[in-house]
Amino acid sequence: MKFNNVHNECIILPDGREIWIGRSVAVTSVVMIHVLDYKKDTLTTKYLINQRGEKTPDFRGHWNIPCGYIDKNETSEEAAIRETYEETGLDVSKFERITEDGQPFYVNSLPTSNRQNIVHYHMFYSVMDLDKFINFCEGITFEHSEPGEVVDARFITIDEVDNYQFCFGHKERLIAIHKKYSDVR
Repeated sequence: MKFNNVHNECIILPDGREIWIGRSVAVTSVVMIHVLDYKKDTLTTKYLINQRGEKTPDFRGHWNIPCGYIDKNETSEEAAIRETYEETGLDVSKFERITEDGQPFYVNSLPTSNRQNIVHYHMFYSVMDLDKFINFCEGITFEHSEPGEVVDARFITIDEVDNYQFCFGHKERLIAIHKKYSDVR
């Protein structure tokens, strides 16, 4: 995939600290897929998560919804699509969107100890039969991410969230998303 973003500039201070120019707004890309198993006559809702690698600045080994920063020359939706692709190799650009009046479906602007105070949550969803879903998952790769940024990615059901140690409040966000949007088709 080709993106039009221009990477944000990093300035290294004499004491070794990094100062990023333009990294004030982050994006989170919620990917929800309703998987139809015609043989079992079931519909299962799955969510994409990934595991942070050893080269991330914090929460190494924790799980999260694909996320990152908006770069120059891109919208927050374009950043969410790019981050999903970089961290998992999956292209969600053709998926349906859940928005609030054309805007991200949720914006978090509460100050936290994290490095940004504004996070745009974008939601992409699709309905797939089981074979198509299995084929889609075979596209998971980490070759587009920074080395050591991501070590695993997978789809889980909401009943599995307690099996993972999440960061950034993403467990609570997935539970809230599931309650509000799991019936969207």
